[in-house]
Amino acid sequence: MSNSQNITNRILIARNERMGNEDISIILKRSDIEVLMAYSGEEATGILKDHPDLRMAVFSADLAGVNGFDTTVFARSLYPRLPIILLVNYSTRETINLAALVGCDQVLQNPVEPKTFEVLVDKFLNSVHHD
Repeated sequence: MSNSQNITNRILIARNERMGNEDISIILKRSDIEVLMAYSGEEATGILKDHPDLRMAVFSADLAGVNGFDTTVFARSLYPRLPIILLVNYSTRETINLAALVGCDQVLQNPVEPKTFEVLVDKFLNSVHHD
């Protein structure tokens, strides 16, 4: 049995370096969340391997190297129930269908509205099932 009072909500956010974090800054400042940042798909997959205690992940679709779709497939192979949000620049039907196909739980279009992002993070963190 784990000591739940000391659990940190550790999330992985993988975005391109050129993108700012203004839209997600509210999450970055929360004391109940530890954010691990990655700036490429390769870096994100390394963090996924090293941190089985992740509570959720957020990937940009257009990550450098391994894109967000392929990073999602990798994340799903390790953690089938990890909540994953995909950030896209253009929300087309094809993008949304591909995101669902690879296992994303939610698709958000950049720039992300901070309050919407916070509500989704809270929703996913409160619904995480530990395997």
